Amino acid sequence: MSMISKRIFYYRLIKIRKMGYPFLSPPLLAQKFIKLDRDLKTVIGDYKVVEAHWRIQANKEQWKVNIDGGGVGVWSKVPEEALNLSERLARDLKTSWLNIDMIQAIMDF
Repeated sequence: MSMISKRIFYYRLIKIRKMGYPFLSPPLLAQKFIKLDRDLKTVIGDYKVVEAHWRIQANKEQWKVNIDGGGVGVWSKVPEEALNLSERLARDLKTSWLNIDMIQAIMDF
């Protein structure tokens, strides 16, 4: 019930134009839908990987792998190549804190 009342509250703010809809504010990022059963999340802090885990599809009917979307987090072996790529990307982008989602189609684990 709490979630519904919050959504109604935000909907009313948007409707009377006192709040912009956050998901459509610049920049808007979109991608082609890709079917997968898992991906890899890395979190970089001060240009080093501070956390990494697999996000796995909970069941065959569930298409999301995000943990808050119903996926399952698995903290197990992460390939060194993925960790190195994450740190290199953070350095190249000159950002000390970064979250990266990787899929197997990009990296051959």
